[in-house]
Amino acid sequence: MICIAGKLPILQVGRHQVCGYKTDWILEGLEYAAAKAGISDFPFMGDIYQAVKKYLEFDCALEVLTIEALNQRVLKMLEHLGLQHVQQNMPLITPPIVLSLEWIAKKSGRGFELGFFNDLKFEIETAKEAGASKLILEELKPAVITLTGKTKWDSHCTRLMDEIICFVSHSSEFQASAVNGKRMVVPISDRWLNVK
Repeated sequence: MICIAGKLPILQVGRHQVCGYKTDWILEGLEYAAAKAGISDFPFMGDIYQAVKKYLEFDCALEVLTIEALNQRVLKMLEHLGLQHVQQNMPLITPPIVLSLEWIAKKSGRGFELGFFNDLKFEIETAKEAGASKLILEELKPAVITLTGKTKWDSHCTRLMDEIICFVSHSSEFQASAVNGKRMVVPISDRWLNVK
């Protein structure tokens, strides 16, 4: 099957397929590699980023592209441009992986919090092994409601939500940030903490 021009291909990151993504993580990866190579002013970074973005939007004929294949393409581009010092510091770049906490809660079953935490740990570890650097965990409050079986939010729900946030922060080794109880952005690699 051929991908429609202007439409980003689905990215295969381990067992996850990522679609509808933004491409800023590519630029973040290039900035990280340049900083690690000791380059403070990288004049062609925007051009390299635009070339990768153009490839994804218009030149990639695949509907599903593995993240390894995309990374190899970026590494070859850097090598052809004579930027081996940047290439050597280039991390595996991946888009954020979005996971539904409500889906994990439904899979675990109402009242089965231990199963939920085991399944959540598995999902975090699987994403790490695939090279993901950032997770976006959505539907935090719906997951809590599913697990507790409550129809109204109460102190038990608040406690469970706090436990989930604590568990995710501990599992990822970096502080998760909760946004209105709906989603958590979880860096699972230190390279996104202070890129610049």
